[in-house]
Amino acid sequence: MKKLKIGSYNIRCADYGENLQGIADEIKGASLDIIGLQECDTGTERSQMLNIPRELAQLTGLTHYAFLHSILYQNGYYGNAVLSARPILSAGRIFLPSGAEEQRALLHVVVGGEGAPINFFNTHLSLLPELRVDELLV
Repeated sequence: MKKLKIGSYNIRCADYGENLQGIADEIKGASLDIIGLQECDTGTERSQMLNIPRELAQLTGLTHYAFLHSILYQNGYYGNAVLSARPILSAGRIFLPSGAEEQRALLHVVVGGEGAPINFFNTHLSLLPELRVDELLV
């Protein structure tokens, strides 16, 4: 049975600017099968209107990806993504309790490939500890 190598990476969308290749190189260097990405943009002004998950999928060779937004932002979307070397069979989102703070969400993907499907979850919890407890209890 092949071991599955997974990871998580907050790419800090506000900081990536011209450094998508650097982020892709870090992901490739980890030799992952699946990675959850937090703070991703699609079509925002700060990301030059790019679909960042799609760009990173192409640059890393993890060609299967899913993105579901948490919020609308700068004429585009901001949220979580998953890149995978294996096909993504489905993707869904659960909005988490966020009070008056930035809306957070949990991205759930089902990844196919060798053996049984894999449930993979990715989120970016609130900075506020009291909200994190509520988010984790969903």
